[in-house]
Amino acid sequence: MNHVQAQCIWVKPFIFVLLLKNTQFMKTIVLTLMSIFWMCSLLAQTPEFVIYNTSNSQIPWNKFKAMDFDKNGHLWGGYDNSGSVPHLTRFDGSAFTNYINNAWVNDVVADASGDIWFTTSNMELQKYDGSFHIYTDALMSSPWMEPLFADLSGNLWVVNNSSKYIARFNGSSWLRLDYTNSCLPNSSIRDFADHKNFIWMAASDSGLVKFGNTECMLYHTGNSPLPDNHVFALKAGKGDTLWFVCTGNLGYFTGSDWFFYPNTSLTSAVSLQIDSKGNIWIANPNFTSGGVFRFDRQNWTVYNKDNSPIPTNQILDMKVDSNDRIWVATWGSGLVKMTPYPASVREIDHKVQCYPDPVRDKLTIVLPEAGNYEVDILSLTGQVWMRQPFGQSYSCTFDIGFLPPQVYLVRIWGEKRNMIKKIVKVE
Repeated sequence: MNHVQAQCIWVKPFIFVLLLKNTQFMKTIVLTLMSIFWMCSLLAQTPEFVIYNTSNSQIPWNKFKAMDFDKNGHLWGGYDNSGSVPHLTRFDGSAFTNYINNAWVNDVVADASGDIWFTTSNMELQKYDGSFHIYTDALMSSPWMEPLFADLSGNLWVVNNSSKYIARFNGSSWLRLDYTNSCLPNSSIRDFADHKNFIWMAASDSGLVKFGNTECMLYHTGNSPLPDNHVFALKAGKGDTLWFVCTGNLGYFTGSDWFFYPNTSLTSAVSLQIDSKGNIWIANPNFTSGGVFRFDRQNWTVYNKDNSPIPTNQILDMKVDSNDRIWVATWGSGLVKMTPYPASVREIDHKVQCYPDPVRDKLTIVLPEAGNYEVDILSLTGQVWMRQPFGQSYSCTFDIGFLPPQVYLVRIWGEKRNMIKKIVKVE
């Protein structure tokens, strides 16, 4: 049991003892205990972040566009820059291996067997199952064939959004689907889900498509409770739930009933994922109001460039792995790994020194080891008051004289670890 866990356990019986003390003493101690409660709560929810980019890893490009996990749990990612660097990478947890120098990669998905599929600017559909296999067809008519989706029956669905059609490949033959031979709208398709023996599609300005062998249905604001026709992302949940994001709303559909959770900041979405705890994760690429959104079925939490180490709100993809780690692909800032549920709550590294404490103007932080760290000064409610680079040094001094007097948390985070200390700022 670590120090914070011990603090959180002995607080409750100690409050009873306080009832026997004088009022002023009680006020002082209760304020202290409240700060401990806030700290325990904050630490329990503080994710850990690791950022991979061209300066600290083998990834060939910082625009990490699309990704998925193969049957071995390895992360595959694609890049769509037009340079001569590799455009496909595999991360096994310790090293990146790079492939495909002659074409950019638009989208990457794993099929039901865990093999990796991707589309390229050479107008190819490729599969990797230990070796590379290339599939071509006249329907692969654009260097921008995306999104790509693998259903549970072994079909690959590839979208040509410029010409408004979908190419379905069953491993041997191709079929073109569009608004002339199905109920598909004449609009862009943003995402897919395989749910209850139907393929569901998110249409960017026409609603939600339900597609089957003998049934095709388009849900929109005119024939359903759908509040907006701009549908961006889909995910099949447990039981009857199909989750989706449309403008200003997270919702789910059971096939008969609709449920909505409004959020005005959900102006777009490139990915919707569900972790093993049932939390909903949404990647919203809006530059000003976007970020990674978490919804626990009651409350919203947003991680973005202003309140977390995520370097940009321009997110291109997001996936959740089998350990509930959140992987975020960014436009120009590399790959972010976020661990929202650390294995144990930590303080609170007693090898970290922050002095003087209480502090009035200048705060000096001394670390047990040098590293590329950032320093956040947070309130006990999680508000970030200041963020500064620490630099490649064991110690650094910061001017915090402008901060209001109160209790703060000092969070030092970087590639190697996260560390948190509590300080008191005085007049």
